[in-house]
Amino acid sequence: MSNLYLQRYLRDETAMVWAELTALGEAVRQEPLYSDALAVARETMRRAQHNIGHLVSRLQSLGYTFAHPNAIYDPLNEIGLQALEEVEETYGPLPIALRAWYEEVGTVCLLGAHPRLSQYQSIDPASVTAPLSDPLFIHEIDLLGEPGDYSSGDVAIDQLLGPRYRLTLAPDLWFKSGSSGGGYTEVLLPAPTMDALLVSADWPGFSFTNYLRLSFQWGGFAALSLDPEAALAARQELEFLTADLLPI
Repeated sequence: MSNLYLQRYLRDETAMVWAELTALGEAVRQEPLYSDALAVARETMRRAQHNIGHLVSRLQSLGYTFAHPNAIYDPLNEIGLQALEEVEETYGPLPIALRAWYEEVGTVCLLGAHPRLSQYQSIDPASVTAPLSDPLFIHEIDLLGEPGDYSSGDVAIDQLLGPRYRLTLAPDLWFKSGSSGGGYTEVLLPAPTMDALLVSADWPGFSFTNYLRLSFQWGGFAALSLDPEAALAARQELEFLTADLLPI
């Protein structure tokens, strides 16, 4: 009974399970629910790791030019895990989803250039004609400092929640293309919940896990979902990249 959510997740009720656990808010941290939720998150991120391995291999076979070939995928080392602990001790808990991501996956950088998949102008100026596709990129844990300039718009809620801190996950679409950028995709801490909404001009309203789900549905290039013409041009590559990826 205590693994009900995990059992349902393994029966392919993936999105529904995540929606229900996320809707529980902070109550998801109460046992025996917490252990079940953590098991779901870890299974999800193990599947994400599996998908990333397939995407990297398939992108290499497509002749994709990685912007950072020595840092495509790195599990967290001891220093990274210590940084994770320091962030939670100092600024409060990460959402269970993000904690599980760092424990099971680590950092991923699919930035790069391909004529139909992604532009990265500093390594291939000709790729400027390729789409702004938002390659999957979750970088190392940044230690936080002062509270972010975030307000819910409700003074009472802001006073109740106290200071909120921004944990940066990735830069914006333009920076990911190898050109200038200035925005970021972040999550707010503390977040003692299953998942958390992204603070992002590129992906407003998306939770971290829903963004990952969209990215895998589009071969690691979530913004192709917003560009029908580019998606059609890359149809064969996308079919190849997404074949048999695990649902998360």
